[in-house]
Amino acid sequence: MAEQDEKKYQYLGAQEHINLPSHKLQTISCISHPTYDLILFCRDCNDLICSKCLTNSHQRHSMCDIDVIHSEKLKVLSNQGDKINKQYLPFVSSEKSKFKEMLSLHTISYESEREKITEKDGKLKDEISKWTSLLLREKEKDYLMAKEYIDKNISLLEEKMKELKSSATLTEEYRKNNNIKNVCHISDGVQNYVEEFVIERHPLPFLTLTFKEESDNACELQNMFGKLEPGFLRNAEHAEFVSEKLSYTTNLNLVGKVSTGENTIWIKNTKKAILQEIKLENEIYIEEEVKDIQIRDMVALKSGELLLILVNNPTIKIRKKGEKKMENFFNFNKSWLYANVFPTTVHVLNNNRVVVGTTEVKEQPGREIITGQVVVLTENGKNIRITSNTNRDIIVLERPQKGNRRLRSLDNEGNIKWDYTGIEIQKQKQCFDPWDVVTTSHDNIITCDFSNENLHILNSKGNVINCIRLTPLDIYRPVSMAIMKNETLIIGCGSTTDNAKIHKLQIRSKE
Repeated sequence: MAEQDEKKYQYLGAQEHINLPSHKLQTISCISHPTYDLILFCRDCNDLICSKCLTNSHQRHSMCDIDVIHSEKLKVLSNQGDKINKQYLPFVSSEKSKFKEMLSLHTISYESEREKITEKDGKLKDEISKWTSLLLREKEKDYLMAKEYIDKNISLLEEKMKELKSSATLTEEYRKNNNIKNVCHISDGVQNYVEEFVIERHPLPFLTLTFKEESDNACELQNMFGKLEPGFLRNAEHAEFVSEKLSYTTNLNLVGKVSTGENTIWIKNTKKAILQEIKLENEIYIEEEVKDIQIRDMVALKSGELLLILVNNPTIKIRKKGEKKMENFFNFNKSWLYANVFPTTVHVLNNNRVVVGTTEVKEQPGREIITGQVVVLTENGKNIRITSNTNRDIIVLERPQKGNRRLRSLDNEGNIKWDYTGIEIQKQKQCFDPWDVVTTSHDNIITCDFSNENLHILNSKGNVINCIRLTPLDIYRPVSMAIMKNETLIIGCGSTTDNAKIHKLQIRSKE
């Protein structure tokens, strides 16, 4: 009987217990001691117990009455239910609505572009028909003019042939005539005709209009007809920026880098050799300033520590929270591939691995060979020649001295997934000029174009979602960016004087 009761109640416990009506709790037997009822809740073990359990193994544990835990668990259920109904379901529903809206926009775009292509086809057919008629009329006119000229010359030549045949007939007739008077008369006449006859060639009409077929080259056909090219869906800016932005004035001429930690914001200026920890509230507050430090790149860790790459220094430094002295974090020594290796940029992945972009200077007689690499530092400090960890792709911003500047996506095998070199924008005078790149919580990629003062927003596949002009927002010369936890985009700018701006823009999804 005890075994049957144990099987009967082995799946009964806190879950069934808290689902009972609040006015009366069902009596449930203990699985370990079937003759005893569950009367208490052990907070240390998170389990319902009987009096026998209490005396055996729970004597020093924190206890409460089952009515109390019942009330607490009901409250937890209520809170979680509210969170599901008021937060999660509306969010998922909103995301679903966005995709439905995107489908609607793509459908409208498809029908609109198809109509344009069909309309272009009809117009081209009409133009081709008109052009065909014009060519045929011109060719017919050319033919009729040639025919008229040829017919006229044929008539003249036929008249001459008639005269020549008549003269030839007379000569034959009078060659046998014995009338001297007639022979002399005809002979003199024929002689005068022959002597006055002019042998001339009538010019033949070689000139004519010929039809020259144009090339069937696909590019020429595209230029004539049109082509499909990347564009934006209208009214589909699901990543937009609040027009009400906050702006702050620094004492620097350029905010060369912005890095955000858990509760910190760091900015730097390499030429002035300044590092500042700041707060952005109603005004900008400088919490700490370090001078005489030329920083090439930096990244703030969640722990509050700061990784620093110094100019022309092979060692990555770490500045721990609350300490002014820097320590060595990782050193790229010359023995590695027999080259002088210098870190140039640093980033921390979601799994806390550190990704470092490097420049290798290989010394050879009479010249130096410079190459770029991406290195992942593992937890034990060993460097491995791979471009990414196993969880995330790496987006690399490349600014070569020659060639196009670009964003490049690399997979975990080091293969190139895609390159982005900008898009054609009307009235854009400068080439694509990216200076910094960040990733949002939705894996969208944002890069700031310094020369053209734009923000390019891409999805994880490298396709353009939007391109936003910054000048209407009074943002000029964007140099650096960072994203805070609440999806706030911080943009650091350059200036001709020591008053470079920092701007805060809230990224939000269009509902």
